[in-house]
Amino acid sequence: MLVAACLALLLSHSSGLGKTVEVIALIVNSLSVSRVIPIVGQATAANPVSSRATLIVCPVSLLRQWEAELDRRTTMRPGVEPLKVLRWYGAGRTRDPRVLAKYDVVLTTYGIAAFSASKDGVTNSPLAAVNWFRICIDESHYIRGGRTSATFRFLKAVPSRRRWSVSGTPINQRLSDFQPQLEFLGLTPFGAPAVWEGHFARPYTTGGTLTANFSSKSRFGGSNGALLPHFLLPSLGVLLKHLLIRHIKAQQLDGEPLVALPARSSKIVPVSLSADERLLYGAFEKHSRLSSEPLVATDKVCRRHIFQLTQNLLPLRLAAGGAATEAHLSSMLAGDTDAQADGDIKQSKKKKGRAAGVPTNAEATRLKAAFKRTTSMTSSKLGRLISDMKRIKEADPVAKFCVFTEFGSLVGSITSTLSSAGLPSVFLAGHMTGQERGKVIDRFSSQAEVAALVLARRTGAVGLTLTSANHVMLLEPGLNRATEDQAVGRVHRLGQTRPVHTHTYVTSASVDERMVDLRRRKGETLTSGGDVKSAEEVRAERREARRVYLRERRKELRLAAKAAREANNRMRRMAWGSGGVPPGSAGDDEEEEEAEDETEDESDSDASDEEAEKDRYMDDPTVTRLEEWRTLLGMVD
Repeated sequence: MLVAACLALLLSHSSGLGKTVEVIALIVNSLSVSRVIPIVGQATAANPVSSRATLIVCPVSLLRQWEAELDRRTTMRPGVEPLKVLRWYGAGRTRDPRVLAKYDVVLTTYGIAAFSASKDGVTNSPLAAVNWFRICIDESHYIRGGRTSATFRFLKAVPSRRRWSVSGTPINQRLSDFQPQLEFLGLTPFGAPAVWEGHFARPYTTGGTLTANFSSKSRFGGSNGALLPHFLLPSLGVLLKHLLIRHIKAQQLDGEPLVALPARSSKIVPVSLSADERLLYGAFEKHSRLSSEPLVATDKVCRRHIFQLTQNLLPLRLAAGGAATEAHLSSMLAGDTDAQADGDIKQSKKKKGRAAGVPTNAEATRLKAAFKRTTSMTSSKLGRLISDMKRIKEADPVAKFCVFTEFGSLVGSITSTLSSAGLPSVFLAGHMTGQERGKVIDRFSSQAEVAALVLARRTGAVGLTLTSANHVMLLEPGLNRATEDQAVGRVHRLGQTRPVHTHTYVTSASVDERMVDLRRRKGETLTSGGDVKSAEEVRAERREARRVYLRERRKELRLAAKAAREANNRMRRMAWGSGGVPPGSAGDDEEEEEAEDETEDESDSDASDEEAEKDRYMDDPTVTRLEEWRTLLGMVD
């Protein structure tokens, strides 16, 4: 197989399309060509022992998933010997590289890799003393920190003959997330930070093209001042075409779906806040705006501002779900503009003074009373969730639910509320060990009386198979489509036999609605069924909208100019008396208007072409721009 012979590859199917199965098939297929070469002497990082094993590095939450899939997929055929798999995790793991080299697959985690790293590049980890046949990093966007990440530095230094990078979301936040993955794969010179910045990132972010910005030979920096020939300067799309394998759920082959999955439907569920919740939300919104105004007053959001803006948005998002915290309320009443929430972000001891618009004593009393009343009852959003789940259970007694929230600190309280309402539920938390997580998932999948699994989107977005559920309840909308689709993909994936229904709960007249509207304006809808419009389709729609806008704008300007000319002619007539308009003036105006009409289509085309390259960056759904922060905080209509 050609794929098996690839020395470096990025596997990036949409969530639930079998990336794990493909990697296992690759391992089995390549065992016949990967031979162990014995060495003489002690195995060290300088003299590694050769092995036919594949080292798989993944988040700790996926260890159990990999073990289960390796066992199930390699024991299905009679007469086929199962793979020898070692879970290299925990205090009792072997320190002998020769033992590791005897296995077919060794599983470890990013945490172990980070622990094994060293600043001077020298490590005594047995992983570095094995020349692996292949290293495969699952959820490879975990190394997006690049050379600043200890995990990346260690994995890049571990010897191997082949490297695979696996991630459904290789671009998680920004285009630069790709660079460390290319560097890990050893794609010289394209993975070098200077080459990436000079020949890929900068052309895309500045709206230029490679041919327009670079000569036949371009200096990409480095201590040796090497030159990168022009024929080694393909666009990012051309590079990925030869590097990346990606399938999506909507893909077809000969008119048939590439993967036959049950239908998926999505809908937005509007939620109205109670009077007390609305009072609290209004106060938090005002405070968030005032706290953020100095940060968004400039033309560009600085990197150091992003944390503070996210922090200012946090209490607003919690309040939109009726889950405002006492810590946030106290901070708002005290005018603290640098307060943070228990359970989601560590408490800060800094105080930056009282912000303008701090509630008066009377307003503070009303807010405290409203907060006390809201905490003594179920929030409006949870109330709507419970009523919907009960209605669905009445129509389909075997229905099961995955309830996702943005906030890990709310998982326990949501689970208790659902269970108290007659919907027995379990939850996954980030602090759970792999064994504890496995027990929770087994209980949810095997016990019919357990109706729901509650988990934070960060916890459940990767590596879980939850096909026993057929309803996905998203308690908050999100801006990151990739993470949201990964979470839904835990349910809508291979092995699912029932239609999957996604419900996104959106609080009316709140930051929730603004998030949904912002995603729509960026060409991403929450009801897309898991696959959104292509970047080219979004750009084409934007160009057409721009043409329409420019045409309408020119019409308005021409009408205004015509009215001004008519008024000017009337004034001239009054000045010249009954003799009429001075010779040539009216004709000149008519010729100008005709010239504008003739060039209208051409100018529209020119304007759209000039902006087309800028759209590559400006339309990037992972880029959060200044106007987006203003929109989320309610500073613009």
